[in-house]
Amino acid sequence: MIASLLALGLLLQDSPKVNQRAIDYAVERGGAFLVAELARPVDGKFAEKIKYGRDELMIYALAHVGVDYSHHRAYVAALEEISTQQLRNTYQASLTALALEAIDKVKYNWRLAQCAQFLVDNQCENGQWSYGQPITMPDTLAKGPPKDGGTGTVAAKRGKGPKRGDNSNAQYAALGLRACASAGIQIPEDVFSNAAKWWEKNQGKDGGWGYSDQGQVGDPSHGSMTAGGVSSLIILRNLLRQDTTGFAGIKKALAWIGDNFTVTENPNYERTYQWHYYWLYAIERAGILGGTEKLGDHWWYSEGVDHLLKAQDQKYGSWLSERQGMESVGGAAADTAFAILFLRRATKPLPKVATGK
Repeated sequence: MIASLLALGLLLQDSPKVNQRAIDYAVERGGAFLVAELARPVDGKFAEKIKYGRDELMIYALAHVGVDYSHHRAYVAALEEISTQQLRNTYQASLTALALEAIDKVKYNWRLAQCAQFLVDNQCENGQWSYGQPITMPDTLAKGPPKDGGTGTVAAKRGKGPKRGDNSNAQYAALGLRACASAGIQIPEDVFSNAAKWWEKNQGKDGGWGYSDQGQVGDPSHGSMTAGGVSSLIILRNLLRQDTTGFAGIKKALAWIGDNFTVTENPNYERTYQWHYYWLYAIERAGILGGTEKLGDHWWYSEGVDHLLKAQDQKYGSWLSERQGMESVGGAAADTAFAILFLRRATKPLPKVATGK
């Protein structure tokens, strides 16, 4: 009886208070760093590793800082570029959709339709996404935004993508598709269902996911892919008007994250010092989309806030894994963007939908 009352008391606890003023200050300093980074050329050693979504990721993070950057020349130029340049790969298209939907989904509706078409056409046969490749846009999307302000309707999938991809590209494709759907872009339902089937099939017996870069089943589970996997499955089931709160696979995955939770490294990854901030942003998505402030016994947001406020560079306002003795992939630009997205709780909670057809 006493144990049950103690457990109930834990459930009814309010989440720990965070210092919002310190968070705002940290985020604004991080935003200033990113604006300065937009004016710098990409360092060659990171150009290949970040697989092309650098400016798109930074613009998406800056959309959540709470500062008007429209007078910054580098910001304006980068926004113009990401809204007009050719879509080349999955990360770029997905992050473009996230950024533009957050900034103005009406103004950029036509561009969001292009992003959706890219993702639809590049879906792999097994439901994943690979890096993808440029596509020929249908006439309705190739000629520029309609003069009447309308948008093109995304066509049915044209042809087939590669046989298989990887779970990292696949999780970002789910984020991009959600952003496009939120803007009212029509997307074939089988794109969602095929992707959801992949995540369900690929989930490990322990409830987690691995990278699965050859479409294999049984890849060892680790933190960033498990948080990305459960977020993707929640998004896709919501888009399909299916239950998310009671689905066994989702509950098992959230339990895995709770059991392995840490904010100081990427748990169970073969090199736990890699993809640290990528993992932190994945925690934020899993917590918000999963509708929970606790993952296991951990108040994920307050623990993450404490860690990030201490880890920020006091001189430049940036975050960088290498300063904590870890390997950075994408450099300070990517790490800072991921940190801002976590601190600002950038992911939109799920809209309530009626489940079923």
